[in-house]
Amino acid sequence: MHLPYTVRKAIQRTLLPVRSEGPDVSFYQDDDQTPQQIDFAKMATAADYVIIRAGQNTWADPDWVYNWLHSKESGLPRGSYWLYDSRSDPKGQAEKWVTLLGNDRGELPMFGDFEERYGGPYKGWRHWYDFLERVRQLVGDKEIGIYTAFYYWVEYTLGATSSELNYFHRYPLWVANYDVLAPKVPLPWAVNEWLFWQYTSHGPGSQFGVESLNIDLNYFNGDKTALYSRFNINGTPVPPAGGTMKGTMLGYTVNVRNAIGDIVAALRVNDVVYGTVFTDTRERIKFSEIHKADGSLHTLSEMCTAITNNDLIPPLYYMKLEEVTEPVPTPVPSVKGKLFATLLGLSAELDGEYESAEVELAKKFATFLPDPDALG
Repeated sequence: MHLPYTVRKAIQRTLLPVRSEGPDVSFYQDDDQTPQQIDFAKMATAADYVIIRAGQNTWADPDWVYNWLHSKESGLPRGSYWLYDSRSDPKGQAEKWVTLLGNDRGELPMFGDFEERYGGPYKGWRHWYDFLERVRQLVGDKEIGIYTAFYYWVEYTLGATSSELNYFHRYPLWVANYDVLAPKVPLPWAVNEWLFWQYTSHGPGSQFGVESLNIDLNYFNGDKTALYSRFNINGTPVPPAGGTMKGTMLGYTVNVRNAIGDIVAALRVNDVVYGTVFTDTRERIKFSEIHKADGSLHTLSEMCTAITNNDLIPPLYYMKLEEVTEPVPTPVPSVKGKLFATLLGLSAELDGEYESAEVELAKKFATFLPDPDALG
């Protein structure tokens, strides 16, 4: 039997240190029969942070994109978690998780969630090792943590030596233990060595802006000031609106749309745009030039905005954004001309517009004659 939330809070306020509180959420907090989703603005009035499910197995949580972006808009510090599934290849799961995060990995750690009992071929700690190692390879210095519960962890690490078990000690612990005054912590972590504690699954959903009756609630092992200090939140100021920024594409294809929504170009890996930030959250950037990865310049006839293919994820989610401190480079523009090529005894003459990189390549293997009229 779960204690009522108000009773539990009264007991904890009396007997426990002041701790920062926040929920964890997934599609279970959203009612598919209604048009609205989680109200993160309301959540931000009751919580200090939120941890959001990215996915499971090989699929994304159905509400992942909405939850990740709108929680950011609310100003809540965010962590993500991945429900490890023993039916699916661990490395593939790690890669899917990191792909979903893109260039925005959140302010709090990424947590591998170990609690499932599907009985697949990848169950147990040896496969958790493969999963976590692959995540580490992909995210570098980004902090990774582990979510689990005492008895589950003991059961599924059975047979591990102390040195093998100690491998997991490098990952901070998010432990689940309900209706107690202190969580039961498994080895290799010490008794009070937990980072987050999921202390109930019966928090009042409506109070935190969700549609589900109940919601998981967690404590950080410290107050809000300690939380912000631990994760260096607010440590990097956002460039003001109107600042000139450089955005380098890290992955995916992002459409570029004009003011009426027509697709006029596409951004791909290593393409660069220079433009003006016009939201404080860096979610969009206006620009009129695309500096392609091959060194050529794509000039647009008007200021445009990049939008990802599903029109939901901000383009800067997939960009490395930097403030411009040096003059914007001016690549050689494309030129019109005739290309005479001879290959294996066959000759061809092509008339058209060529990017600068193509012209340089043509000079090595063929003859390129620029169009006098195009050169003015």
